[in-house]
Amino acid sequence: MLRDKLSKLDRRVLELARQDDACRLMMTMPGVGAVVALTVRSATRRGSGRRATWGHSSV
Repeated sequence: MLRDKLSKLDRRVLELARQDDACRLMMTMPGVGAVVALTVRSATRRGSGRRATWGHSSV
């Protein structure tokens, strides 16, 4: 039961990453998968009202 849920979530994350050009490009780099690509993309997306803080706390 838990494996089925995790499998569905994993497929959904991959589906979301494949729909985004920047994520697809990032996933061509060794070691970068869907989770990393989506995380970086969400942190750097323009218009979000937030700046990316690479290694620095925003607080």
